[in-house]
Amino acid sequence: MTANFTRIGIDDVSKRVLLLLDADTAADVPVQMLVGSKYFVSLLAWDTRAVETSDIARVARVLLDAGCVYFCCWGPGCERVHDIIDEEYVGDGTSVNDDDSTIMTTWHTEESLEEAAWFALNVAFPDDRFIDDCKAVVSICIGNVEWKTSLENALANPGALAARVVGEE
Repeated sequence: MTANFTRIGIDDVSKRVLLLLDADTAADVPVQMLVGSKYFVSLLAWDTRAVETSDIARVARVLLDAGCVYFCCWGPGCERVHDIIDEEYVGDGTSVNDDDSTIMTTWHTEESLEEAAWFALNVAFPDDRFIDDCKAVVSICIGNVEWKTSLENALANPGALAARVVGEE
């Protein structure tokens, strides 16, 4: 059981820090995450078909408490993850929930992991309340070494990623 947190670089366009958290299981996601930004976008790559709802809710709560304000969910079961995150966010009102702002959640069932990564880097910008203090994109891969490598490569060169996904440099 391990989790590795790696700083990949900085996106040249958005100037957000790009981080990768690689965890073997949901239990390996650290309870406290310091990402160096008050708020952040996350791309959660995880096959949750055989994962207990409580484990998904725990990861959602950790990310909310750490300052995640935009969740991009990818992998088998990602629609369910999206719904559980929404329940955690709205559920007890202990996160940044208020009448003037929204935590965003998206799922990417019909997209490749690279397309979801491109979305997280280029489209996932949070509610206006959080935008000035949202200085990081944290990609989280749980339980899949191939996905971790794919995310690492995508984040290492966002320009090349854009060229592959949408044909632009």
